[in-house]
Amino acid sequence: MKILVAVFLVLVVVGTAAAGCPDGWTQFLDLCYIYQSAKASWASAQSSCQALGGILAEPDTACENEVLIHMCRENGDAGSFGPWLGGQKVGGAWQWSSSGAAFDYLRWGPNEPNNSGGNEDCLHYNWLSWNDLRCHYQASYLCQRAAE
Repeated sequence: MKILVAVFLVLVVVGTAAAGCPDGWTQFLDLCYIYQSAKASWASAQSSCQALGGILAEPDTACENEVLIHMCRENGDAGSFGPWLGGQKVGGAWQWSSSGAAFDYLRWGPNEPNNSGGNEDCLHYNWLSWNDLRCHYQASYLCQRAAE
């Protein structure tokens, strides 16, 4: 496991130095990511990411999820009510908002998603695991865009 984490961190550092992302973005493989500390609702966060040429981050592999978790830790946002991600519940099914594709990779926290109190239709990190949350809550967010 320690070797996997070391390799992962090397990839993140190498990706950060790559020329395929705008300043301030972190590259991993063919995607660029940025952490935004400003608090916003899920819809406003998605609009802000679109204004930057991207979308809310959609970690559809364990490696991508680890990159985003590392970014959360670096920014001191590893607790509850962590950053928004690009997943939404539509018609009772969870999907990525950019494509409508169902999740292939899952990183739900214990007993999640639970729709606690109803209307928890948006995806965010809670203690670095996925959690469903009401979309109007104000949270930081992670954006992604294609590397150039």
